[in-house]
Amino acid sequence: MKTRWGFLILFFLGVLIANSVYAQTYVWKPYDNFSSGVIDPNKWDIDDSSATITIDNERAKFVHNPGFDNDSAWLKIKKNITNVWGIKATVEFESCNFVNPANRDVRARVGANIGAEAATPTNRVYAALNLEPYYNNGDSPRLYGSINVWDTTVNPDVLIIDIFSGNFSRENGAIAGDVIGIPFTITQEWTAKAVKFTVASEGKATYNYEKTYKVKPITDPNKALVGIGTNSASGGGTCTVYFDDVYVLRKY
Repeated sequence: MKTRWGFLILFFLGVLIANSVYAQTYVWKPYDNFSSGVIDPNKWDIDDSSATITIDNERAKFVHNPGFDNDSAWLKIKKNITNVWGIKATVEFESCNFVNPANRDVRARVGANIGAEAATPTNRVYAALNLEPYYNNGDSPRLYGSINVWDTTVNPDVLIIDIFSGNFSRENGAIAGDVIGIPFTITQEWTAKAVKFTVASEGKATYNYEKTYKVKPITDPNKALVGIGTNSASGGGTCTVYFDDVYVLRKY
């Protein structure tokens, strides 16, 4: 009898140990609050092709320059990037000047290559949570999350499809029209099955992939992308945007 009870105890201990080893938890961790006064090269890769990026008063300052249509500027996370499952930051437009405000122009965002299509591994799945100070000829600023699939076998990349776009209440005029000078905390997190976008005090939007659609994580750090940045569709500007208090979601 003692042998039987001893076996059962060892069995259950083994189950508990296995569960503690293999159970994983997603934890938000501070990544950078820019208090050092410089862009830390151990934390960030810099893509400043369309914006001047500096640190100003302990915030990352992007001055997105005019004349760079469909060009992005990024601070891209480099530290343990393949174990990042979400990014959160506070973003604020200081100013944004247009001669002719146009649909889908300068936006501030958190974004990531959240995976690759399992059926076509050369196609990357990219998602971003965006803030635009002018939309539809300046009538309505907007906050929106979007998911796109891009073909990465050619240069430049080719957009294959937009598979999701979800807008927040500001799109419908629920809050006053201007976003200049208003800080927003924006969050994007993802798994192999879903992507969730959250704007503090504005709500959230979640997209669950169809069961037949499979996304696999990107394990190559050279192909992974998680970052904060700006982009302009029409090349308008100049726009000045600040980012602060960047967090990343990691699996432990």
